[in-house]
Amino acid sequence: EATPLLKVSATKALGAEVVLCGDNYDEAFERALQIAKERDLVFIHPFADELVIAGQGSIGLEIIEEKNDIDVVVVPIGGGGLLGGIGSVIKTLKPSVRVIGVVASGADAMKRSFVSGKIEKVESVRSIADGIAVRDVNADNFALLQQCVDEIVSVDDEEIANAILFLLEKQKLVVEGAGAASVASVLHKKFSFSQSDKIALLLSGGNIDITMLNVIIEKGLLKSNRKMKLEVVLVDKPGSLQGLTDILSKVGANIVQIEYDRTSVILKYGDALVTMALETKGQEHKEQIRQSLKNYGYFFNEIN
Repeated sequence: EATPLLKVSATKALGAEVVLCGDNYDEAFERALQIAKERDLVFIHPFADELVIAGQGSIGLEIIEEKNDIDVVVVPIGGGGLLGGIGSVIKTLKPSVRVIGVVASGADAMKRSFVSGKIEKVESVRSIADGIAVRDVNADNFALLQQCVDEIVSVDDEEIANAILFLLEKQKLVVEGAGAASVASVLHKKFSFSQSDKIALLLSGGNIDITMLNVIIEKGLLKSNRKMKLEVVLVDKPGSLQGLTDILSKVGANIVQIEYDRTSVILKYGDALVTMALETKGQEHKEQIRQSLKNYGYFFNEIN
């Protein structure tokens, strides 16, 4: 039910009937089986179908054909079919290549199972990477991964968001959370590799919800000191707001959003609360803004 609208619209545009059901993949899967039975339809499993896995393995062929000197291949894991197909081909054609799988930390049943050597269950899943938010481990896929995967690592939502922003800014690529998991594992050094290693990272999807992308960008700007949010208490009289904006203008802070509230119950009578977002040029610039406000006697709170 939480599938991004972009995915739903794109699927409908291809002529499909879309049924939204459940809080995660596994609940949707159960409903799909019911629909198949009720309507006498053929159900094609998205990741535990031998032909689907074989088709996904063709990506492994392309990797070897294009980069025969590759050292490591990194693939996101939801149900494990994509990794199983690619890993099988890579290990057959070039066994020396390390195959790494990446799960979201909020949906890490496959990693737990891989480490323990037996299928482990989790009660629920939660991740911004909805494409790999799979709760249950498929036994056949698990057995396949045991044969062709060297290591499985996990990345959290913060790390995935960093990877999405990195790909957007540095590579000019719009990649969804599931697809960015592989990049997150390298950016945050989740497995060992040397500077000379040639690493292939699979970006397995670009269907990210615009609202989620906006949140990731906003948080990224705050963390990288390119944006600053402040609450400032002013005396509610003519000229007070202009005095504040004049100070910010002198230190080169561009106001991109501002709200003025005189009715908040936390305020003394005669005061007003100004909430604003500023474009900033880094940590040093932010410190300059803080110091200027302190020098002029303003009481403020920084919002993270």
